[in-house]
Formats: sequence, C-alpha cells, structure tokens
Amino acid sequence: RLVEFCQILLTQLFPQPRNFTMQPGSNVITVNGEEIEIDTAPKITHGRTLTPMRVIAEALRMNVDWDESSRTVIIDEVTE
Repeated sequence: RLVEFCQILLTQLFPQPRNFTMQPGSNVITVNGEEIEIDTAPKITHGRTLTPMRVIAEALRMNVDWDESSRTVIIDEVTE
C-alpha cells in the first residue's frame, strides 16, 4: 500500500518518469534504481503509514525548508 500511494503521489507531483520504493521498517529507499540509506525508517502506527517526507523530497531533488514562525514545512521545486 505504501509503495502504491507513493507512486501515485509522485506521478501527480512529478510528470517525468520516477521509480521510488520503500518498505516499512527498512532504512533503505530506492529512487530511480539508486539505493539511499536513511536514518528514520517508515513505520506503520495505529494502521497509518508514517514516512520521512524530508528524505523523500530530498531524494527527488526538492528543496525542503522549515518556517519556524508558522511551524510549516515547505517543499518546493529546485529551480535551475
């Protein structure tokens, strides 16, 4: 379920082809065939899958910022 959800989400966010997989309990994600070790594994808690969004966004080469005043995470495209 988690992989299917991420694939749907990523297809909507990024029209270019991407291959992204992760498994609850595993500290390794795969992005476009490249394995990336992460410090916090996805996990299932009370029937919900919790994922490390910063890791996902950064693996997809997105900018991730934290706005302390509004306590908001901002994920934005990288402009080249």
